Amino acid sequence: DVLAAGRADPAGFVERVLGSPLWSKQREVVNAVFQDGARVAWKGAPAAGKTYTSANAIIAFFLLHPGCKVITTAPSFTAVATNLWGQIRSIWERLPRGTGATLTETRLRGGPEWWAMGMSTDIEERFKGHHAEHMLVVVDEAPGLRPSIYRAIEALRSGGNVRVLLLGNPTITSGEFYDAFTSKRETWTTITTGAFDTPNLEG
Repeated sequence: DVLAAGRADPAGFVERVLGSPLWSKQREVVNAVFQDGARVAWKGAPAAGKTYTSANAIIAFFLLHPGCKVITTAPSFTAVATNLWGQIRSIWERLPRGTGATLTETRLRGGPEWWAMGMSTDIEERFKGHHAEHMLVVVDEAPGLRPSIYRAIEALRSGGNVRVLLLGNPTITSGEFYDAFTSKRETWTTITTGAFDTPNLEG
């Protein structure tokens, strides 16, 4: 019953079960990521809560889809381990024990074929050959990701129900992240958060 309710209301699961408050744009992102075949691109000002929100979405996805696989990446492994996975560790450590999963620096493991993992982008082959009924790929600092990694992610999507979440600041006027908001907008769910959209500055 808890899993069914969480899948129906992922943002509510994050708030009630993970104990992480969300504001309106963050709820929108979390709920969008859980849609079948979702491709979500979120551009936002610094301190808009992108890392916090995506970390909560990853943990919720992991818990609500036993047997799933989650891949996270960024242009550098330092960004993977420090930014997003630092936030994942912070959230996970305050949860009640008994989930049966184990957490290391950049891996959350529920079983041999049930895991979330942070990957560096120096070897494209690391992104190939992964399959699961439910899969999520999260790209932090998305404007800086190499085109070859985006191609590898698209290859993963051909294998089933793979959701993709891109996060970044709108700093580069080319590339896959930029295209998601321009020439390829019809194939993406795009979300934009300016500094004055956040609760600290709203109004």
